[in-house]
Amino acid sequence: MKNLIQIIIVFLLSIFLALNIQAQTATNKIDSTGNVGIGTITPLSKLHIFSGGSRNQIRTYGHGNGSSRYINIWHGTEGGIIDAIGGGDLYLGYDTSTKIILNRNGGNVGVGNSNPSEKLSVTGNIYSNSRLLLGSFTNKGVGRIQIRHEGGNNGIVLWTETGNITKRIWIDDASNTLQITAGVGLNNGLSVNKDGKIGVGTSTPDQKLTVKGKIHSEEVIVDLNVPGPDYVFEEDYDLTTLKDLEAYIKVNKHLPEIPSAKEMEANGITLGKMNMLLLKKIEELTLHAIEQEKKLDERHKVLEEEKERNNIQQGTLNIQQQQLQSQQKLIERVLQKNKELITRIEQLEKKGEVR
Repeated sequence: MKNLIQIIIVFLLSIFLALNIQAQTATNKIDSTGNVGIGTITPLSKLHIFSGGSRNQIRTYGHGNGSSRYINIWHGTEGGIIDAIGGGDLYLGYDTSTKIILNRNGGNVGVGNSNPSEKLSVTGNIYSNSRLLLGSFTNKGVGRIQIRHEGGNNGIVLWTETGNITKRIWIDDASNTLQITAGVGLNNGLSVNKDGKIGVGTSTPDQKLTVKGKIHSEEVIVDLNVPGPDYVFEEDYDLTTLKDLEAYIKVNKHLPEIPSAKEMEANGITLGKMNMLLLKKIEELTLHAIEQEKKLDERHKVLEEEKERNNIQQGTLNIQQQQLQSQQKLIERVLQKNKELITRIEQLEKKGEVR
């Protein structure tokens, strides 16, 4: 009887303990696969912890001031560590040489190094197949760096913004261009496209250098792809006469070989070619000027010869005039002598001396 009572007591205690354990672990479970659930009765992994409140899910605490390795995680022969050293730094990594460190004092994060000097300090390469955003994208007046992956519109964007003024360096994957802009608009800076063409003030350069606006320079050197017009000075060069040039200008209203005003407005000008054409016209005008100078020299020579002849003729006339004057004086003296002789004869006749 005594044994039976003892058996009944043990049985009742077993039921009580089982009910008590079940009541206390209603949110915990070890299922048939060996998964352990803490805070959940449907564990999805070997250890599944769920907390419905705001409290910490896992908390460990150790005494002492020395170095402590809190958590080791291993899979087969591979594993990692989560360490908290006495100074308060948090380490994550495979071993002590390859780790991520969270610095206790400054909150700096180091990847591959144990003494990060900035908020993020990386020793080694960084790879991303998506975008990397640095800076504030809501506040005005701050610097920004944006790096996108190949599928985005922008490869790399470095920019700052103050008010409505944006300063930006932009590598555009969509158009394969590099753009540097500053101002309200986006097309007022410098652009380099995939063909090596550079645009200043335009994002669509059509030549190696396209400038929308004026250029201020101390010196411009142009390599020529057209010959210089020195052939104008060859002996066999067919120089257009001034008469033919005048006739052409009257009809066309511009010089031969020079584009008209409408053509220049529509197509612009090629600096090297235009300079050579203008130099050619200057050289042709120089030849015309030399020819006119020769003609003027010849005319002056003729005039000088005519003047010399006139001077000679004038000298002859002067001599003849002097001779005439001398003859006139001689005639006057002869006439005077004759008059005096006649007067003398008349006087003698009156006296009877002459019969």
